Amino acid sequence: MGTRLPEAGAWEFLHDKYHSDTQAIQQIMRYITTQTKTCCFTGHRPGKLPSNNSDGMSVLRKRLIKAIHSAGAKGYSVFLNGGAHGTDIIAGEIVSAMRDKSDFHYITLITLVPHKLQAKKWSDEWRSRYARLLDASDLVFNTNVDYTPSC
Repeated sequence: MGTRLPEAGAWEFLHDKYHSDTQAIQQIMRYITTQTKTCCFTGHRPGKLPSNNSDGMSVLRKRLIKAIHSAGAKGYSVFLNGGAHGTDIIAGEIVSAMRDKSDFHYITLITLVPHKLQAKKWSDEWRSRYARLLDASDLVFNTNVDYTPSC
C-alpha cells in the first residue's frame, strides 16, 4: 500500500493546490523523492496518437490502465504528469479515475504545468480535458508564468 501525500492544506506554505513558488515546489519535490514511490508519465501528442474512438486508442487506454494499476499495486502513490495534450492528459484522467473509484484512494496526482498559457492554442476538446485534469489534480505546479524556449 502506498503513502498518500499530505493534502495541499497540510503544507504551511501552500494556501491551495495551485502553486508557482519555486522554493515550495522544490520542498515538495524533495519530500516526494525521499518519502514516496513516484511514477511520472509523458508521451505523444494527439497528432501521433490513434483517433479517440478507434481500436488503437482502446488498446492504448487498456495498456495505460494496466501500467498505472500495476504501479499503484506496487506502492507507487504519487503520479506526476506534464499536463500536455495527448498522453499526459489521458494518463492523468486514468489516475484520477483509479483514485476515485478503487482501492487506490491514497494516490496523489500532481500536474506540472510548464507555463500558464500552455493550452491556449489547443482545440476546445483538449482545453476542456485539461481544465478537468487540473481540477482533478491534488496539486498543480506552474513552473513558469510565461512560455520560454526551455519549457
